[in-house]
Amino acid sequence: MAIIVKDNDLEKALNKWKRFNQHSGLNKEVRKQAYYIPKTQKKKDKKKEGMRRWKRELRRRMLKEGY
Repeated sequence: MAIIVKDNDLEKALNKWKRFNQHSGLNKEVRKQAYYIPKTQKKKDKKKEGMRRWKRELRRRMLKEGY
């Protein structure tokens, strides 16, 4: 991975790098592997994430379709 700095604009390059990391999920993966997480906790987290996705989709559908 390489970010090209144009016109010595380091701030713009840094923002681009942060955005790239955020979209790639690299930070989340590093945090996840920083320490041991038991299997039961992983299952709970996965279920919680699924509920978040479902609720978000439900909210979007409610706004779009009105019911």
